[in-house]
Amino acid sequence: MSGADLAKDELNSRSEDSSQSSSAPKQLQAQLQVELLAHLEAICCDRDPLFAPLGHLAVRAYLDQQLGQWGDVTAEEFEYNGQGYCNLVLELPGRGGRSLFPRPCSDWSPLRCRPRQPRR
Repeated sequence: MSGADLAKDELNSRSEDSSQSSSAPKQLQAQLQVELLAHLEAICCDRDPLFAPLGHLAVRAYLDQQLGQWGDVTAEEFEYNGQGYCNLVLELPGRGGRSLFPRPCSDWSPLRCRPRQPRR
């Protein structure tokens, strides 16, 4: 059984449980389930950056496209244990135009996250 099949089974069982106790319209739940399954099917593949780089790039492009619907997506590249990695960041404004959450630390150590140094 593939990862997508397992995810479908889990969503179906949760949907059956929640439909009995939830007051949300069943049509809305069904639409949400369809959308979530479509996202899972798009990213359920071998996507390890070292062993499956094509799958990794496909999932990265998919996430970039999906997040890009909500604003500008930036790629923050960093290195850990000699390997290069990348975080995709979508910064959404909070109330008053300020971000609710600080940007994730891409310059981090295994022991603690430290603030990024400004570029000069």
